[in-house]
Formats: sequence, C-alpha cells, structure tokens
Amino acid sequence: MHTPDVDGAVREDGVDRSTVDAVVAAGRALYPGLRAAAVESVRVGERPIPDDGLPVLGRVAALPNFHFAVSHSGATLCLHAGDLVAAEALGEDRGDALAPYRFERFATVR
Repeated sequence: MHTPDVDGAVREDGVDRSTVDAVVAAGRALYPGLRAAAVESVRVGERPIPDDGLPVLGRVAALPNFHFAVSHSGATLCLHAGDLVAAEALGEDRGDALAPYRFERFATVR
C-alpha cells in the first residue's frame, strides 16, 4: 500500500514508526483480517515502473528461459498476469495476449 504521503516519508535509512503504523491502520481498514497482524520488519524498495507505464510480462526472446512479471499495478493485474506468464513458462500458447507487454518493446531499432 502506498500514498504520496507514505512515499514522501521514505528515507535512505528507512521509514519512521508513525508511517508504518499509518500503513498498517489503512490495511486493517480495508482488510479486517489484519486486525491481529503485527509488523515484524520493514524493508524499503523501489517500485518498478516501466517508462511507458505498462507492465513487462512474458518471455524474453533472447533468453527463452527468462520471463518477466513486472508491473506497477501488480495488485490489480497479478492474478491474470500471473496466469498468462505461468502458462507461457510451462509451454502453453496463449496467442498474442502478452505481445504488447513484452520486454522487446524497449529495444532500440538499429
């Protein structure tokens, strides 16, 4: 979960406890099952946001055993994207469903 306020509270050395508490409270408001959850640790990472805003999904042509599943909107797309990428990794043909999201769209034409 994030908001501009939470994103702005992130520092190189981590996040202060009040920000962590705010995120947990927001999560509990959305998901009551989290009422008894406790924060064990906090890690700060950089969210992957491809330059064009679209996910990067599926196999990489030059590395046939390497598959991407990177998305800024992962929470809303994860089930469908995961199914498509997993099916492709297992050798199933899902047509052109992943074509607009492949890594190769970033390749420079020479």
